[in-house]
Amino acid sequence: MSLTGPNQAEVGMQSVYTCDAQCGMDCTVQWALHAGFPRGRFIAEGPKILWTPSDIGQTQVFTCITLNPGAGNIGQVSKTVTVVEARPHLKPSNAVSARPSVAVVSSATLLMLVSACV
Repeated sequence: MSLTGPNQAEVGMQSVYTCDAQCGMDCTVQWALHAGFPRGRFIAEGPKILWTPSDIGQTQVFTCITLNPGAGNIGQVSKTVTVVEARPHLKPSNAVSARPSVAVVSSATLLMLVSACV
């Protein structure tokens, strides 16, 4: 079982976190958010999280929990992510500059269940 994605997320830039349960049979994936609901744009799609953080300095702990009903196994893996200032990214000379829009969510949700077959 593994949880991939960066340990540092840039404010205003999307990061992707993926839980790979590596089960032989169907698994159920659940996400636990031990540091509260992430501030910024947050989407959980089965074993993936898409997160665009809005506040520099925040720390988020993503925990992927898997259950294999056939084998009865439960596994979990966590990743601690710190939000840092966005680094300058090179743009082609003809690129149009635009800031990503960010929706701020201020909720105290501690556990979010997302079921998916992996």
